[in-house]
Amino acid sequence: MIARPAPDLDTLDRLWLTEAVRLREEHAGPLEDDEANRQARAQGGDLPALIEQRALWLARRDGLVEALLHWRQGARLGGFVLALLAVFTGAGLAFAALGDGQRPVNVFWALGSLLGLNLLTLLGWLLGLLFAGDSGGALGRLWLWLSEKLARDARAAQLAPALLSVLHQRRLG
Repeated sequence: MIARPAPDLDTLDRLWLTEAVRLREEHAGPLEDDEANRQARAQGGDLPALIEQRALWLARRDGLVEALLHWRQGARLGGFVLALLAVFTGAGLAFAALGDGQRPVNVFWALGSLLGLNLLTLLGWLLGLLFAGDSGGALGRLWLWLSEKLARDARAAQLAPALLSVLHQRRLG
């Protein structure tokens, strides 16, 4: 196997896979890595580069790269489902507020129904921001849960926690 990262892996993917391998070893114990260590040493570099090369070799060997690509497809599909849900919810509220066009529209009723859901979600977001702390938002957790369900890959068990860990280390999540 080649010890170089695949050309389609960007920096986030490499860090993500490295963290997934670390979490996997943390939970399941050390992996068989003699060949990975040999390949990483042959590549050379400083310690972080050696660790990354070893982790990427193990990720390729164990199918984590394919699992990552599959998980990302599930994440895209989950985001699309959530966006579609938002569009249909908004359209349904608009049709309910404006009626069938045969009767006059009560402006207060229309404003209340169109802005009411936005106000409720804003209040929910503020309460979540105040009481959730560092655990993240409900929408983000919903997206991660939906992504995991849509990916349905046993090899991807550590990918979501690894992504959260990488984003937290980079102060992005």
